[in-house]
Amino acid sequence: MSCNYRIVLVTDGGSDALLVPIVGLSALSRRIHAVDIDKSLYNWIDLLVASGDSVLLASLLAKQEISLIEELGALEKLLRYQNNGYSKEMVSRLFDEEDTLFALRKHFLFMTYDVDSDELFQFSDSRPTQQSIKIDSVLKACMGNPNEQQFIKLGYRRLMNASQFAPNPILQAMHYADCLYQEDSVVIVSIGSGKHKEADLEQKFSEQAQAQFEDEVRKHKKWHYFRFDPEFERDDTMEEKIEKTRNYFEDEAPNMDRLLRLMEIKSGKLV
Repeated sequence: MSCNYRIVLVTDGGSDALLVPIVGLSALSRRIHAVDIDKSLYNWIDLLVASGDSVLLASLLAKQEISLIEELGALEKLLRYQNNGYSKEMVSRLFDEEDTLFALRKHFLFMTYDVDSDELFQFSDSRPTQQSIKIDSVLKACMGNPNEQQFIKLGYRRLMNASQFAPNPILQAMHYADCLYQEDSVVIVSIGSGKHKEADLEQKFSEQAQAQFEDEVRKHKKWHYFRFDPEFERDDTMEEKIEKTRNYFEDEAPNMDRLLRLMEIKSGKLV
């Protein structure tokens, strides 16, 4: 008998919020493709939750009409030439100019920060009034450089990157999954943006959210949880970070295989 698993993918904000999930999901996509050529990561994910730059990747994953392995490979190449933050070139490559949130075919929750009300603001599929907002505007609101206090005016709100306030949206993901999947088993896959031996304030906030989540998730008897977060040195180059991330996910092969088995159960292949 197959289990009714729901797969929730959570990607951190932060300084390397594209690098780690792009390299990691490329590895996972290749493993999925090797097992079943007709299945893709898109087919298995039910909910995407993201903060900061990783909202770009989450938005891409929520679009159905893509070859994910090819797109992730192209993004990995762009990492070598792009700075973190919103890039019109990168966005226009991945989305049509007129694409709105209505084009996203998965449940999603994207975190940004409301400058004037001094609180987090969420873009979500649960809010019908947001469906006509252009994806480009959402990405500008979520991916602006927080160090330069870049914000976008959307309606009466001024919105900016939430990475300094919610670098790890794992708690928001848990609460939304609670609302959506009250009776189902849930698999939460959390991908960080890389950690350092000497944590800065952003990393400490992320670790606090992680610890709080791990305390609360014990109440969910039918939930499974995976966390992937490689370690970098402060002076690592982009090439060194990419190589370390690749090696990290190779070392994480047993966990990746365990995750893949749960995904196969979700698809009904295992009985």
